[in-house]
Amino acid sequence: MPRYRYRAYDGSGTLRAGELWVESRQDALQALARKSQIAIELEEAQSASALPWWQREFGGGSKLSSSALTDFLRELSGLIAANLPIDEALRIMAVQPAIKPSLRKLVTDLLDRVTSGAALSEAMSAHQGAFPPFVIRLIHAGEISGSLDGILADLSRYYEQANARASKLAAQLLYPAVLIAAAIIALSVIATVLVPALKPLFEDAGSAPPPLISALSWITETLAAYGVPIATGILICGIAAVLLWLNPSGRMAFDRRILGLPFFGAIIRQSETARLSRTLAALIRNGVPLTEALRISSGVLSNRYLCAIVSNIVSDIEQGRTLSTELQRSGEFPDLFPRLTRVGEETGQLENMLVKVAEAYERSCETRLEKFMTLLTPVLTVVIGGFVGFLVISVMNAILSANTLVLQ
Repeated sequence: MPRYRYRAYDGSGTLRAGELWVESRQDALQALARKSQIAIELEEAQSASALPWWQREFGGGSKLSSSALTDFLRELSGLIAANLPIDEALRIMAVQPAIKPSLRKLVTDLLDRVTSGAALSEAMSAHQGAFPPFVIRLIHAGEISGSLDGILADLSRYYEQANARASKLAAQLLYPAVLIAAAIIALSVIATVLVPALKPLFEDAGSAPPPLISALSWITETLAAYGVPIATGILICGIAAVLLWLNPSGRMAFDRRILGLPFFGAIIRQSETARLSRTLAALIRNGVPLTEALRISSGVLSNRYLCAIVSNIVSDIEQGRTLSTELQRSGEFPDLFPRLTRVGEETGQLENMLVKVAEAYERSCETRLEKFMTLLTPVLTVVIGGFVGFLVISVMNAILSANTLVLQ
């Protein structure tokens, strides 16, 4: 949906500035008229799609790290909750000694824009490479509904929980990564140091080397002779994969297929459902209409296929259908999501039911991943230990065989 920046005078003659997410310029003028504001400037703002593709797809440029974004949202949320004006809150953040220089520069620029009359979301929109688009839209929704403090608190909690889960997963992956790295190093040393030293002994004695020595020798010789063509082929495949990823239809097909993977597809589906329902609950709790809340919430989804499904659901709801009916009809979300959504619609407790959905699937994802990691570590230990042991035994046998050949 296009985003329009405006400057307008309200009924008291005060100059206002902000942004509107509407379908057209005419809709923007009508929205301002409903607020008794007369526009003096109205222009379509740069969308995320206008950014360079490397920033849009991979977050290049000045994108904030997840931890920096969490710190920013936490600090701003706390100051706004203390009833400080936005400009004063940003001013306090900018002079804090512990703030990183890059974040200080960003906060200072936001402060300059806000003191010039821009809304916070408008100021953040000038740094789309730094802030995720859905964060900007959530803050814009909070400004419109008058619940900016609640939106900031929800965003802060969301990123804190996401960072905690990511840190936990990284810690669980550390030991398997060390095992795999050790196996690769051991194989590289054997293939590049021991094999070239042992093979001539067997050739001079006219005896065939052990199978492992022959295999590793063939691999090293092939890489030495055809390394450039192999590297070129890998590079071409990598470029093709990137082009497929950047192509909307290719990305959509990839995201749809990945949902069908055993085990991992279910985790991705449940994780996306949890993120969608939690964001949707936060928006509804802060007074954002359902259709607009769904549009904003779709931005939190990393799976393009599910994002398209949610966009279609928005269109159906605008035609008078219910959210639970459309979730059930799509068949792309876990069963608990539409069932509890229906209960929330019937009882008037939609926000609470969405929170229950998010909590249920967050627990399910964490449990599945913990079980997987608990199983992965011993399996990798056995497999890699056996592989390295096999290499060592094979090399020792080869050395003994070489000694025997020398003594003959």
